[in-house]
Amino acid sequence: MTLSAHKVLFSVITLAALLGFGWVLIVYVLSFRAAQWVVDRIEDGMVPRRLALRPVHPARAPYRPSYYRDVYMR
Repeated sequence: MTLSAHKVLFSVITLAALLGFGWVLIVYVLSFRAAQWVVDRIEDGMVPRRLALRPVHPARAPYRPSYYRDVYMR
C-alpha cells in the first residue's frame, strides 16, 4: 500500500476508535447516573422518619391498657 493509503486507513481506524470510545463513555455516564438514581431511591426509603427519632413523653403517649386484653385479667 502507498503512504496515502496508510494515512487514510490510520484515519479511519482512529475515527472508529474515537467514535467507539465516545459511545462507551456515553453509556458509562448514563449507566452511572441510572445507578446513582437507584441508590438515591433506596437511601430515601431507608432514612428513618424524624418523628421516630424523638422520644415520646410518657404522659403524652397513647393510653394502651394491654393488660385488659389478657384473658386471665378479666
